Amino acid sequence: MLLKITPNFLIPTVYMLPLIVCRALGPALTGARVQNITRWAGAFMLLALAISPIIAYSSVAFHFEDREQVSQQVAKAATKAWHERISTPLRIATGTEAFSLALPFYSPDSPDEFTHYSLAQAPWITPERIAREGTNGVAILPRSCIRKAAAVTRLRTSLAAKRPGCS
Repeated sequence: MLLKITPNFLIPTVYMLPLIVCRALGPALTGARVQNITRWAGAFMLLALAISPIIAYSSVAFHFEDREQVSQQVAKAATKAWHERISTPLRIATGTEAFSLALPFYSPDSPDEFTHYSLAQAPWITPERIAREGTNGVAILPRSCIRKAAAVTRLRTSLAAKRPGCS
């Protein structure tokens, strides 16, 4: 199982940098070096504080957060499309990570997630359940991924937008 760690989860490690440097110096650590390390760490924190408004403004001005907003809109549209085509509630959400996690969160049907069409990563999804309940796959997929999805989810599958890059 691959675990992705986003940079936001690494933020607390920045505060440990002076401790890591002090630990690495070991016996060569003197009072003067501790003061020097403390000064550099303080300067780094002040620099981070000074540029944080620039980073925040840039993320808003250049729409870095639009991916989450698109996921919400796509999840609601996918649920609506499912209801128009199939008269049962949406129970299984498939696709790439961004969309298969957005569907259960934003859809009023609260479907189970089935990321990357992997039965190994979703033991609560079985081929029998897929055949009985169907799936709604919303993803940005190349043709090879669509074939993979079709092999796993043969019955009542609805796929959306296509683009190169299958994860």
